[in-house]
Amino acid sequence: MNICSERSLLNAVAWNGNDPIGLISCTEQTEKTKSIFLIGVDDRYRGRGIGELLMSYVVRNRLEPGGRVVVDTQSNNTATINLYQIFGFKELNQIYSFHKWMY
Repeated sequence: MNICSERSLLNAVAWNGNDPIGLISCTEQTEKTKSIFLIGVDDRYRGRGIGELLMSYVVRNRLEPGGRVVVDTQSNNTATINLYQIFGFKELNQIYSFHKWMY
């Protein structure tokens, strides 16, 4: 089964021994445009450069020359916003969104 049939998927995991401690997941919108839809680091490992390591993998190693990375994030997610700014990301616009839950 191919769950992501419209766009290829890129995942990178940071490990400490046998324990996964960070993850970044991207889709490929076009050959030159990646979209980050998830980045996360285990609470116990935050502040140790794991997020930067994962971002570096995508931005510096997986991006085609002349390519770009786009991302959406919540405006109150300051840690992630700071990480994006370290890598030179610029805010393009703000879109009001909400979370809808159901069980």
